[in-house]
Amino acid sequence: MKRRYWILVLGTALGSAASLVPPSAIPGALQPAAPAPQYITAPVDRGDIRTTLSATGTLNAVGTVKVSSQLSGQIAEVLVDFNDRVTKGQPVARLDTTAFEARVRQAQAALDSAKARVVMAKAGIDRMAAGLLRARSAVQMAHANVEGARARAENARRDFARKQTLVERSTMSQAAGDSALVSVQSAEAALQAAEAERTGADSALLAAGADHRSAASQLAFAEALLKQQAAVLDQAEADLANSVIRAPADGEVIGKDVDRGQIVAASLSAPTLFVIAQDLRQMEVHARVDEADIGRIRPGQAAAFTVDASPGRAFAAKVAQIRKAPSLVQNVVTYTVVLSASNPDLALLPGMTALAQITIDQAKDVLRIPNAALRFRPPGTATPGAAQASEGGITAVWVLDGGRPVKVPVRTGRSNASATEIVAGSLHPEQQVIVGVAAARADGSLLSRLGGALWPRR
Repeated sequence: MKRRYWILVLGTALGSAASLVPPSAIPGALQPAAPAPQYITAPVDRGDIRTTLSATGTLNAVGTVKVSSQLSGQIAEVLVDFNDRVTKGQPVARLDTTAFEARVRQAQAALDSAKARVVMAKAGIDRMAAGLLRARSAVQMAHANVEGARARAENARRDFARKQTLVERSTMSQAAGDSALVSVQSAEAALQAAEAERTGADSALLAAGADHRSAASQLAFAEALLKQQAAVLDQAEADLANSVIRAPADGEVIGKDVDRGQIVAASLSAPTLFVIAQDLRQMEVHARVDEADIGRIRPGQAAAFTVDASPGRAFAAKVAQIRKAPSLVQNVVTYTVVLSASNPDLALLPGMTALAQITIDQAKDVLRIPNAALRFRPPGTATPGAAQASEGGITAVWVLDGGRPVKVPVRTGRSNASATEIVAGSLHPEQQVIVGVAAARADGSLLSRLGGALWPRR
């Protein structure tokens, strides 16, 4: 009875141990058949392939004008506010005009004084001109008197010499000879007096000429001062007119940095008081593009962008300009690409952040396959998820033929993040290409491998 018990225990233990050994460890044991892989396919189709480049930027109004004050002073009145429509020349603010009006009055008084000075200078030069004429006449008369006195003196000398000869011959009395001598002396004295008068007349003429030139200089100075004071008055009147700050163009006020009573100092740099957008129906996106991608951007390329204010809506745009001035931020060089866009419903506002997609290449109505088809490898043939080696754009995809994967060579063209163009090969639309394989999990669900990536199938 005791021996039978031990045999039963030993048999039970051996049976339990045998149940722990997998069939594959028992030579000659039958192995369960491996399940056939379940392939995941996707259709070949025709459609567009767009290659885009992402960039972020800021919306700006086209034709933004900054309104400044040319003068320093205190703001007396602000006439417009945010979002107001303005027209060119419309007053938007006024400075206190007390000081400007005083300058106009002061300049007007100085101009009147300059005019009076010109009148006095003209009268003075007229007097000097008359004196100059009199001096010239006196000089002419003095010169004529000298010539007459000289002639008379010569006649007196000749007469004296003749009479002196007669006296010596005793044909004329001595008294007559003495009288002739007196006549010579008198004529010579008259000549000396005429010459002295001529010298005085010449000096008077020189003085009159100097006075006339001085009067002419005074007149020229007075006239120059008159022009200067007229310019001062013009400037004072212009400052008074500029104390009214006006809109330089039609548009809408999108910026305002001024209040009544504020002091404006325009001595160093003109302060910006208002910002006017000429047309908010046309906007620009100033997008920042990395230096590695800027060579792929061309003017005229199509683009689209989104803003947080309009979720789910894409706005069409076009590359209008590529600015060559670089920006360096944290050792990253970027360039500004300007995208032009229409804004008919005014949904876009200046300053919004835009996420843009710039189309750098596009093919329409081409044969295309999912990129996962290019990464697929049948189990055991290659490392899943790795792109197949290609030469000259030639690679291969896999299709099902009788439930088994068959390799099909193709030539690829353009590609984006989701699809690749097929430019040569035997594929045709609606044909199914293998993009992955489904594997069973312990819980009985399937795990899909697409191009090497695994995720649960539901």
